[in-house]
Amino acid sequence: MYVKKRREECVLFLDEGFSAESVATRLRTAGFTVQRFPEWFQDAEGQPMKNVSDSDVIRFCSRNGWMLVSRDHEMKNMHREQIRKSDVAILATAHNSAENQDEWVVAIINLKARILREFRKHERPWFATFSRGATIKVQTIK
Repeated sequence: MYVKKRREECVLFLDEGFSAESVATRLRTAGFTVQRFPEWFQDAEGQPMKNVSDSDVIRFCSRNGWMLVSRDHEMKNMHREQIRKSDVAILATAHNSAENQDEWVVAIINLKARILREFRKHERPWFATFSRGATIKVQTIK
């Protein structure tokens, strides 16, 4: 099957679990283009919104052509229909038991070349999980 190679820039959209400015700074320093949840989902007072549905975030990332980076490895199961109807790429931690978020950030940095390649070449929508040991498993959602 022929998959159209994408030319748009890979923008990582850090959901609430990864939205600390320090995480964004480290990923930017590593060469990623990054957008953060609190910058886009704000209430009337300019504060980060609470309880935004995963479906809204998935649609937002799909519409913008951004890769959603999440700590919710169950998103694929919980929102399969929403993902299937979108054009999104989602990168999620393999599990949510790491005490130190730094381990996940290091893994993303170590996986940079693979993440960028999958973003451009893998048929969408897709969902990938990555480990702290810098392995990644990508699955097209049909």
